[in-house]
Amino acid sequence: MTMTRPHWFALSALLLAAPALAEDPPPAEETPADAPAEAPAASAPTTYAINTGSSTLLVAVRNDTSAWAARLGHDHAIVASDFTGKVVWDATDASKCDISFSIPVSKLVVDPAGSRERMGFHGVTSDSDKETITTNFRSEGQLNMAAHPNISFQSTSCSGTSGKVDVKGNFTMRGTTKPVTAAMTVTVDGSTFKASGGFETTHTYFDFKPFQALGGNLRNQDRLQFVLDVKGSAG
Repeated sequence: MTMTRPHWFALSALLLAAPALAEDPPPAEETPADAPAEAPAASAPTTYAINTGSSTLLVAVRNDTSAWAARLGHDHAIVASDFTGKVVWDATDASKCDISFSIPVSKLVVDPAGSRERMGFHGVTSDSDKETITTNFRSEGQLNMAAHPNISFQSTSCSGTSGKVDVKGNFTMRGTTKPVTAAMTVTVDGSTFKASGGFETTHTYFDFKPFQALGGNLRNQDRLQFVLDVKGSAG
């Protein structure tokens, strides 16, 4: 009688003859997520010095045509022949503005060449009339140059887009400071600044009355129109 090997022996032989099973591949290394890109550094505002020679600060003073002797009066353009000022401006964020200027009353001139045409005023002002008008607006009842030699502006905020900007600030005239808002069109690049526009106010807003003569039968309107055309260069 022939003896057979135990079943466990046959099973062992079968396992030894079988090909080795492939090991599970190691887990793929995780690729770290891309680090977020750094935000670009905020641009710093640029400081521009106002170029007095190529800028215009002008106030239009108009004759009150309802006065009895209105035919003797005329409209006039009072222009700053010299002033100082600066503009701090960020082309991407108008709220970072800082605008200021100061005008000596002694540097205000009446109807210089081209100013009347610019405002659409007709006629020519004689030299003697210019002297009289200058004396009048420097007087105590008007700008009171002796006590308040300068007119000035300091911005408090700017807002707007696409070049259309509202510039709010404190305007000081004849020693009285009041808030005003100038609607401006602004164009800037890395080296130059240009802004044009203006605002309107009144004599009485600044606590004085329009000039009058002949017992009030010849007088100016209360309205004052300020026209600004400012150019500056980066310093």
